[in-house]
Amino acid sequence: MPPFAKREIKNSFIKLLTERPISQITVKDIVEDCGVNRNSFYYHFQDIPSLLEEIIVEMTAKVIENLPEESTFEEKVTAALEEIDSNKRMIYHIYGSSNREFYEKQLMKICDYVTRTYIRSRDYSEKFLVQGTFSGKAGNTGRSDGGNAGTGGCSLHPLTAGI
Repeated sequence: MPPFAKREIKNSFIKLLTERPISQITVKDIVEDCGVNRNSFYYHFQDIPSLLEEIIVEMTAKVIENLPEESTFEEKVTAALEEIDSNKRMIYHIYGSSNREFYEKQLMKICDYVTRTYIRSRDYSEKFLVQGTFSGKAGNTGRSDGGNAGTGGCSLHPLTAGI
């Protein structure tokens, strides 16, 4: 198979996905758009959902790779949102499909990366933040109601207020 075929299939699918919902895109549409045959499609991908998953994983990696390592939390979130905004029509069609859950999981990877790199840049250890989020000891904090009134027994650590 030509090495460019896989990339062309992905590009055609992305193009078609910006034009219409996934449910209205067939393998025939994709191969006609990119000029490869059906066998080439099935050589690289099991089906359209597997093609979509690969594209979403690549997009997630690209967003994470392009986020500035040394920047504020706001700059990281803005950079991630700008990348998402640049593909908003495609994402709209993904979000309205049965593949929504997979997309949401990949989006959470971006959120996790943004949060972790921000925490590292502030020189807070993640262990400290997790352990420090609960006031008092685990369980009873010495109050007759078993914890802090109205907070379910926990309160945010003061350092988390800046995040």
